[in-house]
Amino acid sequence: MPSSRSSTPSPTPPEGRLEPGTVAHYVPKRRAPESCGCAAESTTTAGQDGGGSDDEETARKEAMASWCNISARGFNVRKGPDYRIHGQKEPSADALYEVFAVDTYQSTTKKPHFGQYVNLPEDTERSRTGLPATIVINLMVPSYAPGFIYTAGDGEGWCVSIYARLSQRSRRALYQNKPTPGMLLLKRFVEAQPGDPLRRRFKCIARNVNPGECGFNAATRALIYKYNAKPFVVRDTSSFYLTDRYFEIDIDVHRFGKPARIGLYGCSAVLTDMVLEWAFVLEGETNEELPEQILCALRLAHLDPARVVPLRSTLPPPDAPYRPSPYAIPPLDESPDEATEELNPVFSPLLAAPQPRSAAETPTFPPGSGDTYDTSSQRSGSSELPSLADELEKGLNNIEGGNRGEHGGESDADAEPAAEESVPTEMPTEGNDPPQ
Repeated sequence: MPSSRSSTPSPTPPEGRLEPGTVAHYVPKRRAPESCGCAAESTTTAGQDGGGSDDEETARKEAMASWCNISARGFNVRKGPDYRIHGQKEPSADALYEVFAVDTYQSTTKKPHFGQYVNLPEDTERSRTGLPATIVINLMVPSYAPGFIYTAGDGEGWCVSIYARLSQRSRRALYQNKPTPGMLLLKRFVEAQPGDPLRRRFKCIARNVNPGECGFNAATRALIYKYNAKPFVVRDTSSFYLTDRYFEIDIDVHRFGKPARIGLYGCSAVLTDMVLEWAFVLEGETNEELPEQILCALRLAHLDPARVVPLRSTLPPPDAPYRPSPYAIPPLDESPDEATEELNPVFSPLLAAPQPRSAAETPTFPPGSGDTYDTSSQRSGSSELPSLADELEKGLNNIEGGNRGEHGGESDADAEPAAEESVPTEMPTEGNDPPQ
């Protein structure tokens, strides 16, 4: 007897949460600057599989979009006490967090609060340490050319989402009730209410480690060397979301000042050749907040916006169930020596106590990379650049209309004043819940 049920198919249930990790985790074996804090991974090569050579396979992997953790000690941060008086900087202590996955997605519109779509592990640390177990840093980058008239808008673009978890070294210090100034500042930052001036102290440091291989023209190359690794403060284009699983920081590049977006758009043509190192830090001002300490640091190599995976059309609802995550924080290793080797194999001899670096251990940076607090030494050289370069310089000095600091440069007291630019006020944050 034929069934009386309707032949109309049932609706397809929404897909589950996205799993983090669309970008390959690969530690380069060749041409690794000394600033890299990762040991080369042992990987199977094509030569071992019966085709090609080890060098060819290594070159192939290095040409792929990839990421790896790097040592925070390759970045200089504000030194205390009395930074406003002496202006000195020093290598950061170990990063508070270590990156465990990176995603890149294409999208027709911006996707703020991206972490709500991702299967992230349960936070087992905040109730004990006061710090979130997982931090998400979501950079929303436009892929369209900047218009002649500046509008803080939306449109096609791609995002880079960085996921980092509290390191074993940080957890050990917190369990022993020995928080660093950077940990205490981060706790206040996470708990700050919307509109709190503390939320305007998130800094990014971007460093191009191979500017000579990227095919920049003379003007752009001069600017890269001048501003390489110069910290900039993200103020009016950032949003924050605190949930019971993670703390997310969104950076909306769509709303950066027009000169900065022109410069970034110009770099997109050579982005596949670039090896970038990123670090994130909270700006310390008082002696109790110093020295600064890097939140997390990573290398992103050979990102190609044209080959970024398109974001699927159906995204999970915010209340979608979570699955067990392979990225849950592992049990704390009680062996300090072993944990030291695990976190920073290259710089492990420096972790036991602050020591001066030998010449072999000291990272080398291009001129003007910001490896010294004395910015006057990096203003030397020709100031005769084409008009486009002048516009780019203006944008880099003032990425979002003054976000390189109240004093210009890196908010240092001895830096040049930043160029003024009219920018829109903070736009309402898109998403399913208001920013925290």
